[in-house]
Amino acid sequence: MSKLYREDSLDVLTNPAKLTAFVNEVLNNERPLYWESEKEKKEKFSEKLVGEDFEKRVIDSDQDALLLIYHPIS
Repeated sequence: MSKLYREDSLDVLTNPAKLTAFVNEVLNNERPLYWESEKEKKEKFSEKLVGEDFEKRVIDSDQDALLLIYHPIS
């Protein structure tokens, strides 16, 4: 991935001296990188376990588990 730098001022793009200064800052690593990051991943605090997966992850495990059992009544 190539590096991306950002300048909000239109004056820098239209003035040759300021544009040269911008390029020199980039080449000397004096300018911070700019990029749009990915959305933060949400941390899951719960999981839905059923069948064999439930046996492997809860019953056969040595770790403690907190169970919430839900049964909708129609």
